[in-house]
Amino acid sequence: MIDSVRQSECIGVRKLLVSVSALGLSAATLAGPPASAVTLFGHGDFDGVLYSIDTDTMVVTGLNAPNTERDCCGPEIQISPNGSTIYWSTTDFDDFPQSLVSIDPVTGLTTDSLMLSGHPLDEIGNLTDTLTALEFVGNTLYGSAHDAGPETRPGVLVTVDLATGAMTEIGHMTGMNRPTGGMAWTGQTMYAVTATNNNDSSLFTIDLATGEATLVTPLTIGGAATDTVTGLAYVDGVMYAVTNRGTNDLYSIDLATGEMTALFNMGLSVNSLTALFGTPQETVNLFDQQHALSPAVMNHQAAAMSSGIQTVVLGRLGTLDSTTQVGATNHVQFASLNPAAHARPGEGNSAELAAAGGSSMAPASPWGVWIKGQGTGYDGEGSSFDGTTFDFLGGVDRRIGAKVLVGVLAGYGTANFDTRASGIDGEFDASGFHVGVYGGVAVTHNIYLDVLAAYSRLDYDTASGSTTGSFDADRGTVAANITARFPMGRVIVEPAAGITFSSERQDSYTDSASFRHDEETINAGRISVGPRVIMPVSLQSMELMPWAAVKAEYEFSNQDASANSGLPDIDGALSARLSAGVEATAGPNMNIGIRGDVSGLGSDEYLGYGGALTFRMAF
Repeated sequence: MIDSVRQSECIGVRKLLVSVSALGLSAATLAGPPASAVTLFGHGDFDGVLYSIDTDTMVVTGLNAPNTERDCCGPEIQISPNGSTIYWSTTDFDDFPQSLVSIDPVTGLTTDSLMLSGHPLDEIGNLTDTLTALEFVGNTLYGSAHDAGPETRPGVLVTVDLATGAMTEIGHMTGMNRPTGGMAWTGQTMYAVTATNNNDSSLFTIDLATGEATLVTPLTIGGAATDTVTGLAYVDGVMYAVTNRGTNDLYSIDLATGEMTALFNMGLSVNSLTALFGTPQETVNLFDQQHALSPAVMNHQAAAMSSGIQTVVLGRLGTLDSTTQVGATNHVQFASLNPAAHARPGEGNSAELAAAGGSSMAPASPWGVWIKGQGTGYDGEGSSFDGTTFDFLGGVDRRIGAKVLVGVLAGYGTANFDTRASGIDGEFDASGFHVGVYGGVAVTHNIYLDVLAAYSRLDYDTASGSTTGSFDADRGTVAANITARFPMGRVIVEPAAGITFSSERQDSYTDSASFRHDEETINAGRISVGPRVIMPVSLQSMELMPWAAVKAEYEFSNQDASANSGLPDIDGALSARLSAGVEATAGPNMNIGIRGDVSGLGSDEYLGYGGALTFRMAF
């Protein structure tokens, strides 16, 4: 038995059995009135009886009592994603053999019991002994662990292994400074409430990667602060809540204001909620795919544009003066770096170029045009995704003097991926056009800077199992590269560093399961550093430049997928890229280049392999 002191201390963390299942499915939103009838299964306060509570008829019916010898005031429950099992977190205050009891949601009878282990320490070093909140995200069970002491410390976010009972600590739920009364996953956000006797219950969001809590709003009833909100459940777009403040009411919460509205009096004390069909796994997967693969597509397409511009700027401005030697020959071999260096008499004024600070070898024609086609295949780690991307780009530019180049570009890109998230097959496709401006400058005779700014409009289609969704997006991209050229014996070494950054606003949409996905802003970028080595070869009818390159690449993003999805997380990914190719000068004003790349080496997230063909011409 729990003595009176212990019982007083655990007010706000004791919770009773409730499960929630949707009888009908309507469009889910983040807040609003109940959209359809919901059936709750509640466990009476200290009487061990399982009740059904119909929100439509407001009828409460007693069912079988759970068959367990554990303390009847187990603090929390959570129903499995497939609705077959209710997991009940029990409390034993005499020692720490806390268990996770399995209950049949139809009969209310106990079917199994799993001893919990690995209890984490709270922020002052006390051993936690109670899971005061539970919530599934996909197939991963999250919990908030707390000790049954003062209500002035936050819980510890953990995951629970349903095979072994082992808890794995994620982090302290810093920011709450109170026990967690309940948690609820909306498909995009984990919400939590504090349960205290201090009239300061509040609504928080929880970072599932760190455990950190962020205040959303204090909770109120009729505009007045409330305490001991001990249960949350999100189903059909409604956030349900119950309290332990002396009422038997079922409430809904306005997620924007925190105001709680009494729906009806249940006639019994209930202080734990869980939603059976709150968010289908397929809908969660759509969210994860959007967050994991959008940054990958953004970085890929930004790099395709940036590398194309780098090639153009080096080709149009990248000449060396006539004193530079490569092996036993002089600048003639560098003509392949700039095919227009073969300018015919009368096509340019060498004196004017020299006066402008450039080389007399600079292209005679101020205008240039180029096109690029690129295809890449991707394989995700652990078969999380695979597919192809295709990019078609082109541009027109004008050289201003010998040192400056400005131009405009346009293009079209596609990405088509097959996915497997949380064990469910799906798809993620994107297509759209790009327009932009670019420029380059010869900083010195062998250092070149190129920059790019582009706008993209895209269409996305995504699917997981039988659930589908579509949304549009607007993206802005900026990129820059700085490249140097150094002759070393018979080769030319080009160390280079580049960065791309994209920010994309993705429209909100409602998927085919009638769940709404909010508007998103996704940021992603890549930093690349490494050398290219060129070995010019002079043939009778053309100049060839075979080359090879290696780069270290660091990717970053403000988004990632849930850990259990298995999808890639490119934020912070460090990898290597190997490239090789050849450029051929065919005539005085034409250049054709072909290259191959292997990327993502060592990232443990993906492997990419592809090739590109580029054609440039001065006119």
